[in-house]
Amino acid sequence: MAELCRAEDEKAWHVVSEILDNAKEADVDVLKPVIPRLVVHRHWLARVSAVELVGNFQLGEFLELVRGRLDDRNVHVKCYALMACYDLLGAKALPLIQNACQDRSVHVRVTALALCYVVTEDRSFLNSLERVVLRKNCDYLHRYAVLHIFDRYLDVSSHPELLEMFRAILRMAPRRQGISKDIAKKLETGFRV
Repeated sequence: MAELCRAEDEKAWHVVSEILDNAKEADVDVLKPVIPRLVVHRHWLARVSAVELVGNFQLGEFLELVRGRLDDRNVHVKCYALMACYDLLGAKALPLIQNACQDRSVHVRVTALALCYVVTEDRSFLNSLERVVLRKNCDYLHRYAVLHIFDRYLDVSSHPELLEMFRAILRMAPRRQGISKDIAKKLETGFRV
């Protein structure tokens, strides 16, 4: 906790984020008092890590704070808030997630569509998602978000439609992008590695 406070005082937000990202179950009780402050902090990296921590450790007492981040000005915070809502609410988060499918940010829409597919396995969500990630000029960050979400929440190897989508991304993604290597490795060794 002292290291977190020192990093906060020094405005070393990457250190704050690293501490939260590396937190273990045993650290959660110590971190709980600072979560409300960090979830609404002025630096987006602190907000992302705090929201992710809430979802990862199922800290339901912070649900309303996480829901407040669905309107955050930073798209990364919004995306992690969507995932945290799903972590906390499961399928009950579907209305919140579907609402984000209309967000003006493509990154938020991609995250929401992937989560909608996770919840429902409705092919229409996957079709909409594929229209974005299979575009030749699709931002690699959108593809990484999809890879991360599906790998986290689904057994991708038992979803041939997802494997085919990732193979299609691999065929079109420039080799210089790290996502090509990551997808190739996941397809070769299996997901959740």
